[in-house]
Amino acid sequence: MAKMKKRQGSLKPLKSTSPHFKGARNWASAQVRLASYSRLGFIRLFVSIIFTLIIITFFSLWIGGFLPDIKKYSQELKRDSLMSSGFSISKINVISEGRVPEDDIRKILDFKNGDYLFDVEINETQKKIEALPWVKRVLVRRLWPNQVVIQIIERQPFALWQYEGRVKVIDVLGEVIEGASVSENLNLNLFVGKDAAINAASINKIILDFPTIAARVDSFVYVSEKRWDIVMNEGNTRVLLSHHDLKDSLSMLEELHSERDILNLKIGIIDLRLKDRLSLSHQQTDNS
Repeated sequence: MAKMKKRQGSLKPLKSTSPHFKGARNWASAQVRLASYSRLGFIRLFVSIIFTLIIITFFSLWIGGFLPDIKKYSQELKRDSLMSSGFSISKINVISEGRVPEDDIRKILDFKNGDYLFDVEINETQKKIEALPWVKRVLVRRLWPNQVVIQIIERQPFALWQYEGRVKVIDVLGEVIEGASVSENLNLNLFVGKDAAINAASINKIILDFPTIAARVDSFVYVSEKRWDIVMNEGNTRVLLSHHDLKDSLSMLEELHSERDILNLKIGIIDLRLKDRLSLSHQQTDNS
């Protein structure tokens, strides 16, 4: 009896179940009972289980570093599926005005016939093409399911610009068009001077209102800010226009020609820089 009491006294009591685990077990039991009593309860239980499994799976994949591989695989699967459905490039249509060689465009493209249509990087392609000579603006479009359309708006020759002994073709913004031939554009007006190119459009617009003068102009010489000389009559006459009002000086010149036929006289310099005074010289000088 003494030994049995001793053994009984030496037995340690079992630890009670964790209250958190017990609470979770009770909640799960309650949900199961609720699900067995109603359809709504069953649906809630089913959704809770699925959601829990999704969360556990996501974190397991994230911790294991498998998410990038899964994303890549799903993208490749989507890509292959669309390509098999016809979304692969079969035609690249280039629309231009003819100054930009189509071969030059195709050489810089990052895609070709047979490639996946949605691999075409629209913005990058436009930037590359716009870097070519003669190109002003580019529009690249994907035409579903299998075409890429490249529409090019070309820069238009506006004038010739002479500076430091070199002549170049410029557009209306005064920017040089690289690759443009001067000999093929000799019919354009010539603007001379450092800042003549960027100011060419402004005086050209004004002189169009004076067609009699415009028809005789050989070149425009930019002297300083808002100051132009115009060379006329095959280089034999130089007209010094007003710094204050360009239109007024051109109106005065047109009036003088209408009344006295001044542009047909052998006059080297016609100085219109002063509003109230006209100066004439038979010999041209470099004075501006």
